[in-house]
Amino acid sequence: MFGFDMKTVLIIGAGSTRAEACTKQCPQRTLPPLDTDFFHLSNYHKVKENIEILSRYIRRNYSIELSKSPYPRMEEIFGMVYSDTRMKPPPSGSKEAYVALLGIYKRVILETTNPLSPTNRGPLAKLLKNTLLKGGCNIITFNQDLLIEKALVGLNDIRSVWYPNDGYMRNFSMTVPTSKTVDRFKTGGKLYTSKVGLMKLHGSLNWYTLTTSKDKIPSTMTSSKEIKCTTHIKIPPELTYVSSGGYRKNWFTWPVIIPPVYEKGAFITDAITPIWNSARDEIKEADEIIVYGYSFPNADQQSKSFFRRARVKNTTLKRLIVINPDPNAALVANNLFTPPLLIVAKNVRDYINNS
Repeated sequence: MFGFDMKTVLIIGAGSTRAEACTKQCPQRTLPPLDTDFFHLSNYHKVKENIEILSRYIRRNYSIELSKSPYPRMEEIFGMVYSDTRMKPPPSGSKEAYVALLGIYKRVILETTNPLSPTNRGPLAKLLKNTLLKGGCNIITFNQDLLIEKALVGLNDIRSVWYPNDGYMRNFSMTVPTSKTVDRFKTGGKLYTSKVGLMKLHGSLNWYTLTTSKDKIPSTMTSSKEIKCTTHIKIPPELTYVSSGGYRKNWFTWPVIIPPVYEKGAFITDAITPIWNSARDEIKEADEIIVYGYSFPNADQQSKSFFRRARVKNTTLKRLIVINPDPNAALVANNLFTPPLLIVAKNVRDYINNS
């Protein structure tokens, strides 16, 4: 039975997805990528055409090779290409390179995370269960894969915990796979409501908008732009949508995600802002903050400033827990949140065993 006394906020980063894959002993080439090894691992997936488009552009304009060691950092390349598209006029081929890069990014994340199915014995589920035993829990993440959702619905067998229809703390138009044989999240309907809120600050690969071309990326995401959420557990790389009415029946889709560029503020529009507001309120009211697999990268100054501003308004924080093999992550988190008590663990197992 889960308790709901202490109010905990979990901040979960890409390191949690990587840890989940490592527990399943996935081959190195199929591990979910991090910033530092993204282009090395992308060579093993179905992105050859896009890699060639992007490589030609980067080689021509920056004399950088994407397919040779030492591999450049993903955020470095995103920063270059995105900045080029904002120039007036933009360099020749920059838009095509940016579309190719986004296509690589989406495909590689899906290829490496779709097969992962966290069990209740995995580190993510163990952390969630342990946290819920102490009290209420809400989750803030920059991850765009569905590992957290999979771990949460796995706990539904113990007690109703999370459903996509209300668990994202934002209203969506829910869509289901047309085939009954496709695995899907149960929405819960009117019978169940989520006990845990999941706030995905950089969007999610199962949130999408409609486009008329598979290469047409929405330039803005206003509050009037409809965002749909599919209940697919494994997201098809080429997800399409069939309309029941209107002037067009078949649509292409594009995921609602904030790409890993330095200028993320331009993407945090009316469609995403309510989620950030909810996350801010959760930080302000937390008794306990647990940071798992997130290192507060220097490239994302906006997020660091966001957490610092929210912490200033918090008068109830009792402790900060940082679960990360990198000791620098604890130093940065401690500086941001200035907790009365700091607890550091290398992994979930060590944290649970010593808590």
